Amino acid sequence: MSTLPLLKKRCMSGPDPKASSDCPSACSVMFKVPSEPTNFCLREEDIGKNRAEASQPHLAELNSYVPVTTYTGALVDDFLSGFQVVVLTDSPLEDQLRVGEVCHSRGIKLVVADTRGLFGQLFCDFGEEMILTDSNGEQPLSAMISMVTKSGDFVSFMEVQGMNELNGISPLEIEVLGPYTFSICDTSNFSDYVCGGVVSQIKVTKEISFEDATELVTLAQAVNARALPAVQQKSLDEDLIRKLAYVAAGDLALINSFIGGVAAQEVMKACSGKFMPVMQWLYFDAIECLPEDQEAFTEDTCLPCQNRYDGQVAVFGSGLQEKLGKQRYFLVGVGAVGCELLKNFAMIGLGCGEGGAVTITDMDTIEKSNLNRQFLFRPWDIRYYNQQWTLWDRFEVQGLQPNGEEMTLKQFLDYFKTEHKLEITMLCQGRSMLYSFFMTASKLKEQLDQPMTAIVRRVSKQKLGHHIQALVLELCCNDESGEGVEVPYVRYTIR
Repeated sequence: MSTLPLLKKRCMSGPDPKASSDCPSACSVMFKVPSEPTNFCLREEDIGKNRAEASQPHLAELNSYVPVTTYTGALVDDFLSGFQVVVLTDSPLEDQLRVGEVCHSRGIKLVVADTRGLFGQLFCDFGEEMILTDSNGEQPLSAMISMVTKSGDFVSFMEVQGMNELNGISPLEIEVLGPYTFSICDTSNFSDYVCGGVVSQIKVTKEISFEDATELVTLAQAVNARALPAVQQKSLDEDLIRKLAYVAAGDLALINSFIGGVAAQEVMKACSGKFMPVMQWLYFDAIECLPEDQEAFTEDTCLPCQNRYDGQVAVFGSGLQEKLGKQRYFLVGVGAVGCELLKNFAMIGLGCGEGGAVTITDMDTIEKSNLNRQFLFRPWDIRYYNQQWTLWDRFEVQGLQPNGEEMTLKQFLDYFKTEHKLEITMLCQGRSMLYSFFMTASKLKEQLDQPMTAIVRRVSKQKLGHHIQALVLELCCNDESGEGVEVPYVRYTIR
């Protein structure tokens, strides 16, 4: 199975929001990159190179805020213990059990993803005590109370008249009785209800437990042995097994993309504690893609041709591959969906044969906001006013002036207007907005003559340690014609 769909989505999703500059990432993830013909980061010139090392620069350029490093050693216990999540793909069962045991015993979350032709599977082990803070991501509900009698979810009460004991009480678990009614705890000792009140749904953290891989394999073996005669499997589905045997040697980019996407979502759940994860094993197949006329398949038509499409030919035969190569497709729109389609078109060889072609059109230009969801674009594809920039470009500004004094905000704004013909409309440092064109006149007058670092300290309410040599500033700018333009970040040196 291809790890790349999973890695691509993890990089593009950005760094963990809890990570800071003075501590390691709140969720470091280790991926095992296997051998695969559907790795869309590799080129022919990469043959003979280590797959992880050849893929790393392509993955790193997807998002400069997500550090991507490689490791080519053995998966020993001490190395694995440095991660919060470990993802295995295309690994033997022995490795899955060994790594699973290490992860389970050390509280490391594990995701195992694998495909075999048209079949795919996903296994999750997030430990015995995973705290789930939000199982569905929906906003808690509120409703007006019409009646409380003395007699799932958790609720709290406010503005109840009469039965004042309910106001501010700890979240109460309810029993749903109907579309508009539910019951709570015993209220016989409470005051009489008069009228009014608001009930709000409360999201209570939930602890969920996962079995490790060894226990799950043992459980699966024992279940059939203990099953009642009515459900016990005395004979296997030979047709299904035969189809699995036929296509297991295949490696399909589209199946990898689906399983990789699901696995990436599980990684995000493991890191964030939000949304209910897969409990614990997911099975998927797409055997309906096989033609009904099984006699059309022969061993000769599915033999490898020593090219990049052998994994696909092993499933569908060389005849379908020839048809795919002759197709002529016209794709309108190269946005988030269009990028995925184009990648898959290329991976399956659509239009790559004689007479085939893929034509695309899109009237929009690439913007910075596109980069987190359209992986075919890079920062250097953005049109920055009259200059072309690369991923490594930045504005270098020396904050300390020759006279020993630091640059003020007014001097900073004037510098960009004079040197780069740019009018700064917004200026930020991290999440702190230092300047904007819609600031009140009084606030702007107060800040213009202040040193840049003084503004950063005041707005962010944080001290700048002596180890900080420079600040990273982000700009929104207009060119001389008043049009908004994309520009690189600023490295503002203060020491």
